[in-house]
Amino acid sequence: MELKDVVSSVIALVAVVIAWLALRHANSSADAAEKANTLAQEANSVAKEALDMQLEIDRRSWVSFEFNQRGRSRYELRHTGTKTAACVVVDIGDLGFDDDPPVKEFGDFKPGRVEPFMLHGGFDPDNEKVRVHWVRPDGERESQEFLID
Repeated sequence: MELKDVVSSVIALVAVVIAWLALRHANSSADAAEKANTLAQEANSVAKEALDMQLEIDRRSWVSFEFNQRGRSRYELRHTGTKTAACVVVDIGDLGFDDDPPVKEFGDFKPGRVEPFMLHGGFDPDNEKVRVHWVRPDGERESQEFLID
C-alpha cells in the first residue's frame, strides 16, 4: 500500500469520525432544544395561571364589604374595596325594626361609604343573616352574607 493510499484512508476515517461527532452533537442539540421548548411552554402556562389568579384577586378586591356591630342594635355596612359597586341591595329580612323595609336599595356604593343599620335578633338564630348583592365594575353579579350575633 502506498503512502498516498494510507493518507487517503486516514483522511477518510477522520472525516467519518468528524461526521459522526457532528451528528451526535446535532442530535443532542435537537434534544436540548426540544426540552427547552417544553420547559418554556410549561413556564408560560404557569405564568398565565398566576396572572389569571392575580386578576381574579384584583377583581374581588374591587368591591368588598364588611358588616360590623357598633352597639347593641347598631350595625354598619362599609365598602372596603377600591371600585364603586353598582345596584347595591341589602336584604335584612326580619331583622329590622317595625317600620324598616326588609330590602334596602342603595344604587351605587363608592369605596369608603358607610351605611348604618338598626337591627334586632330574630327568632331563628341560624337564619340571622344580612345579604348584600351588587354588580361589580366588570358587570358580574356578586353577593355576600353576614351572620348577625
